[in-house]
Amino acid sequence: MRPAADVLIVGAGVAGLSAARLLGRHGLRCHLLEAAPIIGGRVRTERRPGWVMPIELGAEFVHGRPAPTLALGEGAIELVHVAEQRVWAGSELRPMLGTWELFANALQAARTGPQGDSVADYLARSRLTQEDAELVRMIVEGYHAAPLSDVSARVLAEDAASSVGAFEQYRTGRGYDRVLATLEHELAGQGARVELGVRARRLRWGDGQVTCEAETPSGPASYTARWGLVTVSVGVLQALPEHGGIAFEPVPDGLEEVRAGLAMGHVVRVVLRFELEAAPWVPPTAGVEPSFVHVPDAPFGTFWREARAGQVQLTAWAGGAAATSLHGWDESALTEAALQSLALATRRDVNDCKRLLLEAHRHDFSSDPNVRGAYSYVRPGGETAAARLREPQKALLFAGEALDIQFPGTVAGALGSGQYAARRILAPSR
Repeated sequence: MRPAADVLIVGAGVAGLSAARLLGRHGLRCHLLEAAPIIGGRVRTERRPGWVMPIELGAEFVHGRPAPTLALGEGAIELVHVAEQRVWAGSELRPMLGTWELFANALQAARTGPQGDSVADYLARSRLTQEDAELVRMIVEGYHAAPLSDVSARVLAEDAASSVGAFEQYRTGRGYDRVLATLEHELAGQGARVELGVRARRLRWGDGQVTCEAETPSGPASYTARWGLVTVSVGVLQALPEHGGIAFEPVPDGLEEVRAGLAMGHVVRVVLRFELEAAPWVPPTAGVEPSFVHVPDAPFGTFWREARAGQVQLTAWAGGAAATSLHGWDESALTEAALQSLALATRRDVNDCKRLLLEAHRHDFSSDPNVRGAYSYVRPGGETAAARLREPQKALLFAGEALDIQFPGTVAGALGSGQYAARRILAPSR
């Protein structure tokens, strides 16, 4: 039996690190178990010698100015505003103006529609113009990475309405690995323990104690603590124990609701690196260079650009149904599809794009057994699932981006959810 801790945290992603940081500030000893060989969960930043930009293969953007993220300080995040978007409509590259307001207006009626309606149900019944319906499809599948037939129309409508007039998009200029470093540095000073390559297999819990049976690089091990906090993804929570999931004894209230009511969206992204002078991109309009370009019906329907110090990164993004169609493709085939899509987006010859490419990077989160998807969404009828599971149950709690009420599906949500769980451990009556 390993030495007991005050809090045993299963998962050393952003939510787990955020919780441990706050708990450690109040003197609680935290022991984090992470199945992957690195910390971070769906934050995955690569660095290359001589390359000034972080290569983000997971989380990249900061959506708005969320308090949990801003609290980390400018030294960790360095917000860089990105806004200008264009979309190809036939042979014309049009600016996308008021996109989020148009999206919110298109879904407005869903806020009072049937609770179990999917977006596909809503579109079939609504009288939206073809242009508005296509905008809804593009944002739901591309931005939310959710299938139209499996995502709650009401939840997306409420989220869109709350963002009107306030939605801004930033990227982390320093890279999300700096966020991890900020959290990890403080944990080291608090004496928190992090073990990598430890896969939780069974959690037994009751009044005042949690026991975790796990597989470690050196064999089976057992861990105990006064509290247990589970921060793994919805994809891992949904996995059966015989397929790499965690067995809970007893099954916590709300867990089955989350398994049925939430799901993981799928994304395929490829980061393409170029030298600045040679990088393919669309020309500026009225002196403004677009940050995003959308190419309907291409394998990768969205591209965004970042440039610094004579270097350029173009990220090819496919979400929802487009990502599903690319699932299982090997590295070479995905890079080829990304370059074909980039050629369509920039109206360049694909052979030029191939010749100018320095390197391509990606990570398959959907096939990663420690993640099993990109980020969560709410299924029809699952509107209350997250709120139920995030409440304490004796010695066991859950946290993660899927369970945050204010910023679901984001790094800010993971930070905030971890802090919420930590506060419940520190003051259970709260």
